[in-house]
Amino acid sequence: MAVGKFHNKAQTAGSTGTLSFNLIEYTSTTNWSKPSGLVMLEVVCVGAGGGGGSGSRQATGVLSRGGGGGAGGNVVFTQLLASSLASSETVTVGAGGNGATAITADNTTSGNGSAGGDTSFGAHCVAKGGGGGQGVNGAAQSTLGTADQPDWSYGFIGSSAGQNSAGAGGAGTNAAAQSVNAGGAPNFSANVGGPAGSGVTTANVANIGGTGSRLYDLTGTLNTAASAGTNPGGAGGNGTDNHADRMVHTPMMITESPVRAIGSSGGGGGSGVSVAGGAGGNGGNYGAPGGGGGASRNGYSSGAGGNGSGGLVLILEYIVS
Repeated sequence: MAVGKFHNKAQTAGSTGTLSFNLIEYTSTTNWSKPSGLVMLEVVCVGAGGGGGSGSRQATGVLSRGGGGGAGGNVVFTQLLASSLASSETVTVGAGGNGATAITADNTTSGNGSAGGDTSFGAHCVAKGGGGGQGVNGAAQSTLGTADQPDWSYGFIGSSAGQNSAGAGGAGTNAAAQSVNAGGAPNFSANVGGPAGSGVTTANVANIGGTGSRLYDLTGTLNTAASAGTNPGGAGGNGTDNHADRMVHTPMMITESPVRAIGSSGGGGGSGVSVAGGAGGNGGNYGAPGGGGGASRNGYSSGAGGNGSGGLVLILEYIVS
């Protein structure tokens, strides 16, 4: 059974009645109930962002590295016929991963951020959360298994790994910006990972953190990156909320004026020699990773990792009445 695309918000669908649309945006776990007259659904699931790693705390003359960035959540898009759906389906929205707590013990390396939670619509659509920053190393990108990409799934956007901190204790590694392809159009094939915090060199020099991710919206505009934590000890800025609509709003969803979308990552924290390291910035809503925290010297706390933001589910109901 083929279902056509109707370009008006409500129009006659042959002799069966009038087709209308209902868009629902979920930011917390709940149940979805099948409405009367449902024909099909469009579903977009966004996994939660991973938390950033914390900075290290080491003695004078010892390399002290910043924390690695978290990874962005995956995005999965599915179309489902009403006949394949139960009367009620569970909507699970993943919680954002926590950034690693600041290091408060001398001579201690960076702590690990936690992974973002998976987001799902029943068993029909599963989007994996982004990994947490692994100490000084950025989170590895999370992968989608075959169970997360059903045969009727239209596609997905993968998670992108967080940035590693500089091996010599230098400035935090900046998060990437989404690229432009050979034809000049924005490439939005990955939800970009978060930046690293900065370290302190063996020569006792502190540095600035990394700047946050930059993502395209539907107008082809990149968000302003979350600011890097300043030297010494500045916190990374928080990411932008609801910017990357290009990755989650289908053409038919746009007719219903959705307001929630993917956010950008937080910035990386700046390091400190005679002050505490700066915390990584939090990811903007939704599905965005936290930045890594800045390093410090013994006697001063390192910077905590930034928190990832929670997941998101968008459901567009096609209803004939």
